[in-house]
Amino acid sequence: MRVARRAVPRIVALHLAREFLWAFALTLGAFIAIYVIADFFDRFDNFLRHDASGGAIVRYFLFKIPLVITQVTPLAVLTGGIVGLGLLARQHEFVALRACGVSIWQMITPLLALAALISVAAFAWNESVVPYSAHRWHMIETVEIKKRALPTVFMGHDIWYHGRAGFYNIERVNAKRSALYGLRIYHLGSDFRPQRVVEVDTATWTDDGWQFAGARTRRLTPGGVEESPGLPEGFTLPETLEDFRVASVEPEELSYAMLRRQIRDLRPGRASPPARAWASSSGSATSCSWRSLARSGRVERCRPSLPRG
Repeated sequence: MRVARRAVPRIVALHLAREFLWAFALTLGAFIAIYVIADFFDRFDNFLRHDASGGAIVRYFLFKIPLVITQVTPLAVLTGGIVGLGLLARQHEFVALRACGVSIWQMITPLLALAALISVAAFAWNESVVPYSAHRWHMIETVEIKKRALPTVFMGHDIWYHGRAGFYNIERVNAKRSALYGLRIYHLGSDFRPQRVVEVDTATWTDDGWQFAGARTRRLTPGGVEESPGLPEGFTLPETLEDFRVASVEPEELSYAMLRRQIRDLRPGRASPPARAWASSSGSATSCSWRSLARSGRVERCRPSLPRG
């Protein structure tokens, strides 16, 4: 009578898992060190220019490490799998396992299971730890390194900013595109009552200053609201793009659920630039987590050709 074999022999699974995890941890630590060192020298001139303290620099990189872990984990899984399996093949352990009747799939299954667990852990890490740490290192960079005063900003479905021209309501600050989307400026009178509201669909920062698109003005009078196209005569926006960078919320500061909520709240039913930008960020937030499992599949396809038992 033939006895059914275990799908994956326990001792084989533990051995393969141990070899993979050892190589994964080693490569993960190496990638984090390389990333931090390269980032440090890339920002070294910036640290000197702002006369940043050593403590602020150390805390900046400490709070940035969680995001680095998320970004390098998929590559560490791929490299760890290749290194781990390569060492086993070099010591002829694959030949020994095949001689004992262990199939290729029985060897690969523990690695795929570990990659799936790492993907789930990376997603949970990205949802819980990374948003808080990203917010902290952005604050350290803005306040302690660049020594800028942090204006009062109230975060919700949009951004409120107290500027020199009044109170600004901004749907989205995109520092990479040098643009503000959904800008509303509330001008108050001497009695602190609103006198007019300037609405701008897009304000783009250029070498010549701000360029406005889709502007209109609403004047609040005792007789009602008077709306006219364009900007008020002599209107200027005193702030530069740098003044609004502190009001910009980077995608890594938000969890996947928060990103989806931002997409839902930004101009429902319209494919606006802010909504497209948040959608791209939410895709990156999940793809970084599940990329580890895809990387392990590449390791499986690169397995060595062995004689069949």
